[in-house]
Order: sequence, then structure tokens, then C-alpha cells
Amino acid sequence: MNKPEKLIQSYVLEKFFISTAYRQCSAIIESPPWYYETIVFSWDKEIKRTIGIVETLDSGSEPGNALVSHNNTCLKYFVQQRISSDS
Repeated sequence: MNKPEKLIQSYVLEKFFISTAYRQCSAIIESPPWYYETIVFSWDKEIKRTIGIVETLDSGSEPGNALVSHNNTCLKYFVQQRISSDS
């Protein structure tokens, strides 16, 4: 299996690290064999490391769709954090 190619990475409010990469599907019969995957990690700003996966998303097979998915995911976690901090 080939190494995933990074498309975009973002930090959301120093609590989440969101990465979208073009990667090979691990299922042999899956179509298409390559796709964009967005992974949301919890981020520890003190040690500057991820501390676990929060969510994984299939972001499609086209880079434009993957960027939209990545940005929507960042917005989702930004809004969730703002709502929870206002409560």
C-alpha cells in the first residue's frame, strides 16, 4: 500500500487537528481504489500531539469535494466548541 498524500491540515481552537489525505482504500474490492479521507484527532496543545481519533470521514475521490468536506468538518467542530463554551 502506498503512503497517503496530504491535501490539507487544520487546527480548530487548539482542541482538534483535522487532516485530509488522498489514500489507498484498504478493502481490495472497494471502488474507487483511492479516495480522500478526513480524520479528526483530539489535540493536546501542551505536548503538541494528537491524543486519539474522534471521527473519520470519506471525503470523496475529487480534491474539490475533499476540500469542501474538510472545511465543513472544521466548521462543525468550531461551532460545537463555541456552543459548549457559551453554555
